[in-house]
Amino acid sequence: MARFSNFTFDEAGVYIRNLANNADELGICAYCFPDNYELAGREFVIDCGCCEHILTWKAPRHAAFDGVVCDTYVIKQEDDIYIARLGAVCAVLDLSNGQAALVIGDDVLPGVIKGMGTQAPAFAAEEMVETNVDWVMGVGRYLNQHFVSAEKLTSCWSPNAGEAQGSGYAPVCPESKVQENLYKAVKFRDSFYLVVQEHKDCKEVCAPFGTRRVVLLEDYERCMASGAVMGKGFDPMMVTGYARFIGQSKQDIL
Repeated sequence: MARFSNFTFDEAGVYIRNLANNADELGICAYCFPDNYELAGREFVIDCGCCEHILTWKAPRHAAFDGVVCDTYVIKQEDDIYIARLGAVCAVLDLSNGQAALVIGDDVLPGVIKGMGTQAPAFAAEEMVETNVDWVMGVGRYLNQHFVSAEKLTSCWSPNAGEAQGSGYAPVCPESKVQENLYKAVKFRDSFYLVVQEHKDCKEVCAPFGTRRVVLLEDYERCMASGAVMGKGFDPMMVTGYARFIGQSKQDIL
């Protein structure tokens, strides 16, 4: 066998996929930030106006939502702002401003952290309109989001196999995989937006078949996003991606 850079070829020069190189076994979770344990031992009461919910982190990877014990995964996006999954519920906590938002099923509930904040974050989908971005979550794996109105976006996952395998950047989104989906957006401090996107089944893409919802905390200053991909027939998947705005060349993002 011959080796060139990080790629492996057989004697005939045929490329052999190297899992250590392109992290195929991790899929869209390849770039996910590690589980953060800073909330372990803490409890927060979220006042959403219409209701209150209690989030308790009993220990690393063990939490409770309204007293119901569940597994958890926490990503620290930036100083004092976290996106977490507690079972099937997602939460954003901005500890510096005492703001929060919960995603419970189809409901997106902005609120305040009792004892820490006084004003809930606001819905701000109109600010997303005309944004067109790929969130690159692994080698050749990305989610494109094009916000066409304050209610709808077109989105597309990269195909399972494509020209970007091993290249480090995402190919053009194939038109046959583009969906029109509903979304909601909540604005936090600075350039942080919680985007909750509904999803329809799509075959032969890098997201699991059965994906129903994508929840991302998107930071447009640092061009990073983290969150969860959720649906039927698979466990929720935590993801992190960097932004590639449409129109950038490969050289712009290397």
